[in-house]
Amino acid sequence: MTGTDNTIGATRMGNYSGSIFAENLAVYSLSTSGADLTMGFVQETPGYNVIYKGMEWYSYLEQFSIQSICGGRAAHIVFTAVACVNDAESVYDLYDKVRRVALDAVAFELGAKLFARSCKN
Repeated sequence: MTGTDNTIGATRMGNYSGSIFAENLAVYSLSTSGADLTMGFVQETPGYNVIYKGMEWYSYLEQFSIQSICGGRAAHIVFTAVACVNDAESVYDLYDKVRRVALDAVAFELGAKLFARSCKN
């Protein structure tokens, strides 16, 4: 890793199923209350493509935002991803599954429940 944590331009190395890749922090915003966080990562380093089961990511931008809602009793989480890939349908399916597993694990750890579409519950 190079740079300072949570500072735009910081670079971190990752390993996805044996594919080493580098991504840069491109967006970072944390509200003064700490209730709203937005981060964005860019991977576009030649030679650091992510390859998994015949799927290849050449570059991508992933941004996520977490906002406290319902007076701090719930969170609204949004993921946005744009990727240059060799097989869009397969990569989308894999990305969706990976993100769902990650969010389910976080929700379980926090004891969070599905949002019932109303802050009144």
